[in-house]
Parts: sequence; C-alpha cells; structure tokens
Amino acid sequence: MAITRLGGANAISGTIPAANVATLTFSNFPTDSVIQTKHYFISNSDTSTTSTSFVDIGSAFNFTPLSTNSILIIHITTDTKFVGGSIGQKIRLLKDGTALDPIGSNDAWLQYRDDAGTSNNHSSTAFFTKIANSSTSQIAFKLQQATFDDNTVAVGNWGNTEVVIQEIKG
Repeated sequence: MAITRLGGANAISGTIPAANVATLTFSNFPTDSVIQTKHYFISNSDTSTTSTSFVDIGSAFNFTPLSTNSILIIHITTDTKFVGGSIGQKIRLLKDGTALDPIGSNDAWLQYRDDAGTSNNHSSTAFFTKIANSSTSQIAFKLQQATFDDNTVAVGNWGNTEVVIQEIKG
C-alpha cells in the first residue's frame, strides 16, 4: 500500500514492504567508513624494566578484522617515565610476534632520550599508526618497552595504558 497522507491524527498511513528496506552491514558502508572500534585496557599499574632488551607491557590483546580490505588505525595512550641516570626508553608494538617499525626507528614506535641522564622524566603520551589489512584472521598485538641503558624506565606509573583499534573500510 502506498503512503496516502502525512500529518493529522494518523501521521503516516500505509506500509513499506520489507523488500524495500535495505539491510545495513559494513559491506554497505562507503569507503573510509569506520567498520568497528575496539578498546583495550592494558594496565593501570607501574610496569618497569631495567632491560635493554624489549620486555612485555601487560597482556597481549587480540583483534579480529571484519573485512579483507581495510586499514587498522591503532591509537595507544600511556604514561611514560625514566628515572634519574637513565638516558631514555623505547616502546614498540608487535603484530603476531613481529615488531612494527612505522618510522624506521629500530623497531621502536616511541623513543625518549635525555642524554644527560640527570633528571626524572615523566610524560603522558599518545601515539598511533595505521596498517593495511587483507585478512579476517585474528591478530595478536603486544606492547613492549626497553631502556637505552640499564637504568629504570616504566609505563603506567601515573596513568593507564590503553589501546583503541579502528578498522576502516578500504
């Protein structure tokens, strides 16, 4: 039945056949639309190390893409510090056990340096990257950190370590 009247007591009369109503799925979204967003709480406690080799920050977190043609935007926020005597720290992200190196920085996403090594440095930090995705297989991610020397560096000392992953339709 067609719509016969707008307004009045009936506001709209008639029906719209179900065959004329599209089902909304991510495959109907236009290119560059956000398909899904996931939030991961990694840690709210001090995770420190004196190792010059990378060590884990919190637990691994898994993400399962919905599309075989998408971009993953990964946002990380954390609180970082290095203690007097340390010249700095490095933080990196692993994807299925392999370090991502988006800026050509020796497998580290983020590097803080204080070559004088005379002060305690502390900062709330946010960084992100994007990676091309071509699979709907689950991806295991993990954050790691290391010190440039053998002095203490840490994340999460005064704040949370959190990750947000957005999948963007390609």
